[in-house]
Amino acid sequence: MRRCSSERQRLAARESFLEPVPVRDFLLPEVPAEADLDSVAKRGEVDQATLGVLDLGTLRMDPLDAASELAPRAIRFCMDTSELARRDSAAVPGDTGERLRTARLGCAIRLPSVHHLLDERTHLRQRRVRLLGCEIALGHPGMIQRVVSAGQRVRQTRAPIEKLQLSRAPNPALEIFLWSRLAIWAAAVFAFLWFEPNRHPDADRWDNSFFHDLGWLTDVWARWDSGWFLQIAERGYTADAEAAPAFFPLYPALVGGLGRVLAGHYVVAGVAVSLTAAFGAFLLLHRLAEERLGADGARRTVLYLAVFPMSLFLQAVYSESLFLLLAVAAFLLAERRRWLGVAALAGLALLTRPAALALLPALALIAWRSGERRRAFASLTLAPALFALYPLWLQWRVGDALAFARAQHDWNRSLSLAGPLGGVWDGVHAVATGAVPVGAVPFHARAVNLQGLIFLALFVGLTVVAWRRFGAPYGLFAAFSLAVPLSVPSERWPLLSLPRFGLVVFPFFLALAALGGRPRIHTAIVGISALFLGVAVTQWALWQWVA
Repeated sequence: MRRCSSERQRLAARESFLEPVPVRDFLLPEVPAEADLDSVAKRGEVDQATLGVLDLGTLRMDPLDAASELAPRAIRFCMDTSELARRDSAAVPGDTGERLRTARLGCAIRLPSVHHLLDERTHLRQRRVRLLGCEIALGHPGMIQRVVSAGQRVRQTRAPIEKLQLSRAPNPALEIFLWSRLAIWAAAVFAFLWFEPNRHPDADRWDNSFFHDLGWLTDVWARWDSGWFLQIAERGYTADAEAAPAFFPLYPALVGGLGRVLAGHYVVAGVAVSLTAAFGAFLLLHRLAEERLGADGARRTVLYLAVFPMSLFLQAVYSESLFLLLAVAAFLLAERRRWLGVAALAGLALLTRPAALALLPALALIAWRSGERRRAFASLTLAPALFALYPLWLQWRVGDALAFARAQHDWNRSLSLAGPLGGVWDGVHAVATGAVPVGAVPFHARAVNLQGLIFLALFVGLTVVAWRRFGAPYGLFAAFSLAVPLSVPSERWPLLSLPRFGLVVFPFFLALAALGGRPRIHTAIVGISALFLGVAVTQWALWQWVA
């Protein structure tokens, strides 16, 4: 106590040791040990023992580096200020009924700089002491010891952090497209060369000059409906005005234009158009999927498309790849609110396949949800206007504007009064009763009907997943894509070509990718798809019906 009094008298000659502290502005210059703090609180000497000390700018001094020089002075400083605090605390009125909150501070002692007198250290910033739940700025530079809890760092100037340059992950669509198309092409050629003597007995009757170009290496991709596209590309619709209008004009027009550039090689032109459109569809589908599923999900999406059992049609002389490209591009532009482009793509899709009707409700819903409904719907009217060019042209060239609708009767298709439920019922009934169309082989007929029903169940499930996972527009497009063919079922084969129709419904592959995040499910999807893809490619090469 004597040493404390003499120290106070010595300091009083030079400067004020402590500025007057207002009532309830009790300031502890040095936080005592935890046990001492608890004892002070229990004796009721302080009604609030919570101290939050914030240092906003000064650097930390390592006590170990200056222990020999500063330790003695620090000990004396702590003893003196603690004694003063105990004396002054009795003058602070307290509420003995209030429950005291004790701050448990793991302290790493912040020693004050002793190289300057207190009144000369004006460069230190003002400290803030949290007392009684309020933050009060007190002008006691150098008197407040900085207390830093264990594991806490003092804020200090740091070197600038270099900006991370994040590059977009490489798009695997090109790689998947190349190896899948080459593998399918090689499998088709191998099946043709190996099993050609065992091809369908009626292949010679179906085969004609339209299917032949440079030889078996390219001709293997011209089968079945390819003949109609090639005939229209070369001769137009007038060669068969009754059945040909069932095949919409955009794809054969592109094949015809490129075929003339290639000196009449229409099969090569058809394969080139299909592969080009398929490549574009792979790229755009990957971008669309990456925005919703991330890089891994996008890769799974294009992979599942590449190994889908019907994906062989993406390089055949068929319009599937072109329609898939237009559908994915329309969705991408719709979500970016580019309505004129959306309308143009939807109109071109309507000129490619009748199933493009399924695009309109989905795009209309996206337009309705946008903040520019009037402009969006005004732009979307361009789509039916573009399609109207086809019946006008048919009226001019064939004399029947609705020839495209009447031509469906050549494939034994008719509108069901029950809508899509009619097609579902006919498919279930054909499988349950084992119905065999006239002239068909019983086992083959049952296999075709069962295949269609299994794919229907799969597509319905994926429609539900797409709706719930990606939203109503995607679910609507998937649902209407199923409803259109189911509403006009074939009398002989109720679910005719349903697996091939599902190839262009890209929400199915988004849904598969969402489900394929687990390794076992992913392996099952790829394995089963690749197995049945091999079977389908063999059927195709040998003129067996596959759709």
